[in-house]
Amino acid sequence: MLLAALIVALAAPTGAWAQAPKPAEPEKGSSRVKQTAEITMDKGGVIKIEFFPEDAPKTVENFVTLAKKGFYDGLTFHRVEPGFVVQGGDPKGDGTGGPGYKIKAEFNKQQHVRGVLAMARSQDPDSAGCQFYITLAPRTSWMASTRCSARSSRG
Repeated sequence: MLLAALIVALAAPTGAWAQAPKPAEPEKGSSRVKQTAEITMDKGGVIKIEFFPEDAPKTVENFVTLAKKGFYDGLTFHRVEPGFVVQGGDPKGDGTGGPGYKIKAEFNKQQHVRGVLAMARSQDPDSAGCQFYITLAPRTSWMASTRCSARSSRG
């Protein structure tokens, strides 16, 4: 169930994507249908995301809905901490923006290993909305965000 992940090594301190995470067609092949998305970076890099809606159905639905609406188009990774995380999805670009609503936390058993995408939130478990982060290294002591149940890899 876990997808091996190779994650982005951003060249610039703040990476921007030219196109938002766009949900790709569901991939068929095994007994289950995979839901995926891609983030296309300004310099041509691609981050591929595989969602796990069975672990966080409302969180995945929220992310996919925002992407389909074009919410993420042109946004940047406003937080880049090498060896830790990259964070994006903020319409203000400074870590303080949101979509105008919050979603309920959906904690699950997925681990914060390299390549995991999760929703960023404040200390309030139910404060996620649109911001997300991608882990660059495994972490167990800093778990301050809801796991979105997705894996990302650089393509």
